[in-house]
Amino acid sequence: MLNVLDETQKLMRYSKELEVKSAELEEAGTQLQEANNRLKEIDKVKDEFLTTITHELRTPITSIKSLSHILHDNKDLEPKKKEEFLQIIVKESDRIAATVALLESNGVSVEEREAGMTVTGLGYGPANDCPTLPGGGHVVTHHDHRIAMSALILGLMSDKAVTIDDASMIATSFPTFFEQMASLGASTLVKAG
Repeated sequence: MLNVLDETQKLMRYSKELEVKSAELEEAGTQLQEANNRLKEIDKVKDEFLTTITHELRTPITSIKSLSHILHDNKDLEPKKKEEFLQIIVKESDRIAATVALLESNGVSVEEREAGMTVTGLGYGPANDCPTLPGGGHVVTHHDHRIAMSALILGLMSDKAVTIDDASMIATSFPTFFEQMASLGASTLVKAG
């Protein structure tokens, strides 16, 4: 009878230990699921950033090419229109340069080529499931909301904070931008001044 009592106590201890281990495993599973959801969100932000940067590079190039062709092919274009088109070409060229500077100042390899540029990312692989960028750059926005938002989105994937010189124009073009960034886990500080 004493033997049965000892066995029953052992079984009860094992049962409690199993309950504790089961609770620990359940908690670890929950934490892994939360981490996986966060990684999926970061991956989505990365994709959106790459789409934005691609758009920010294509749009100015398309404008420059189109307006250059118009200027070239229409020698009798009125001076006011020529000046307007030239201003747009300069503005779009500046946007490309600002985008390249944004990327370079935050550790992204950008190689300018005769017919454009090559941007080299960090890539994904078994040992590097969620690469980050060095970051730490200060971006001059030239009062361009696209450059400002691109830089701050890049900050979500950076090891160090990315700063911009001016955020005022963001509220005009995208009033909920900072709320959405916060929902993704961004910590933003806007200094007055």
